[in-house]
Amino acid sequence: MEPPSAAVQCYSAPVEVRGYENKWYMALLAGIDLEAKEARISFENNVWQPRIVPIDTVRFVPKKVVSGHSFQPGVGDTVEVLSLGSDFTPPSWCLGTVSGVKDGLYYIQQEPGGGDDEEEERNTLKLERQQTIVELNHLRAPSKPRESPEQLWDDSTKCSPVLTNLKSEIFEVPQSLSDWLVSDDGRACMRYIAVRVRLASISVQTTHCDHPRVYLIGIAHLTARARMLLTIHVKHQVEIQSFHDHRRLSATRQRRQQAAAKASAGGRKQSGNDNAKESCSSGSKNLAVQRSAPSLSTVRTTTHEKLTEEKSRNFVIKFCTTRRLLGLTIGSLVIIEGPFESASALARKRLEFFIVKYPIEQESVQWVVGPKYSNLSALAERTSLHYARYSDTDDMGESRPCIEMCGRAEEIDEAKTMIESHLLYRGVFHDAQVGKEMVMESNQQSEMENSERRGSSKYFDEGFGSRESISSETLAASTIDSMDRSSICGALGP
Repeated sequence: MEPPSAAVQCYSAPVEVRGYENKWYMALLAGIDLEAKEARISFENNVWQPRIVPIDTVRFVPKKVVSGHSFQPGVGDTVEVLSLGSDFTPPSWCLGTVSGVKDGLYYIQQEPGGGDDEEEERNTLKLERQQTIVELNHLRAPSKPRESPEQLWDDSTKCSPVLTNLKSEIFEVPQSLSDWLVSDDGRACMRYIAVRVRLASISVQTTHCDHPRVYLIGIAHLTARARMLLTIHVKHQVEIQSFHDHRRLSATRQRRQQAAAKASAGGRKQSGNDNAKESCSSGSKNLAVQRSAPSLSTVRTTTHEKLTEEKSRNFVIKFCTTRRLLGLTIGSLVIIEGPFESASALARKRLEFFIVKYPIEQESVQWVVGPKYSNLSALAERTSLHYARYSDTDDMGESRPCIEMCGRAEEIDEAKTMIESHLLYRGVFHDAQVGKEMVMESNQQSEMENSERRGSSKYFDEGFGSRESISSETLAASTIDSMDRSSICGALGP
């Protein structure tokens, strides 16, 4: 069973598809129908339109030889040479013969493609074909044909197997994780699993089905490993989701309580003739009230909108400085005048900035701060803080890891809640990491035992088994079903 068109493609392995003149064009696997023996492929940067091709014309990317077994072709050797492609043609590999080597450059005589008129084509194009001069990194050994399915047991890309040995499985996910599956975090998790266990394709579906589903395509024992990792991720993601739900409910309850408190305070307004005046100094360390004129205007406008029960009169916000006789500035004042106390209190709340240090444990510093302070940057952005940074001293000057935050009181409270929730996740992620390591250790042990029985391999993955091979999402999975099959099936060519 292949993933339906409603599925969101999270990862597709790089493949090569045979086309014009027996060239192998670089492509991405967008889907596979094992029953119809057809594969859906797309091309980098949409150089060619996505299309459906027979499954036996698609293979995984072959491997290079590792250092110690370097590939050094000589004159007369048959090799595969890379054509970089163009804006209208994807990169491809084709057979050729080394006709000479000089100064590290290889002179390649490309071989003509096979066909019914192969001999005639060879005679016709013999004079037209020119030698190609390339470097060694544009050459590779000819791909060997797949000899037996047993070769695929431990290495899905050895000998460049075709896709006939792939299996498709469905993994159902709890309904509560449907939004997470299609989020950036969920799709990144799916890509991680696909690359880690070397799946051919992984996609998710959350619509037009009873439960969210994950479609796994790969060698049978690799899809089994993927199911084990998925089980661990889903189990702990459910726990994480409960933390998110609890935080949302707490925030909603807090907002309702604040709204009720404001409503009760509004009923106890003073007379409109009693003007309340408050002033706050910016010379203190824990206050930052120096605001630009546009900001003060915004605060005044917002305060007027909040106080709809009584029309405000003589509402003024003044910004002034106090100076010494020598003309040196020693502080600033923000003077707030309003028709009643609640108006000036609300304006002060929106103007007044605090600097607070939130202590954390030493072992949680890296977890909270994140790589290159990325978590602190995200915290400041999401809560609208002026800044959030790491400090190794607390408010008393003692040595202790802290997160220093500058912002309004409500922004700091929200940031504290997010830090507390993030600290709760640490234990959950630790348990998930332990589970994943146990699965991968078991897989590595199995691989070592199989490798000892067959002998050590001298190859490694290029593309299919590496993290750098993660491809971007392709629209082929959602658009190819609506295309005309008669116009896209068949051989590839210009």
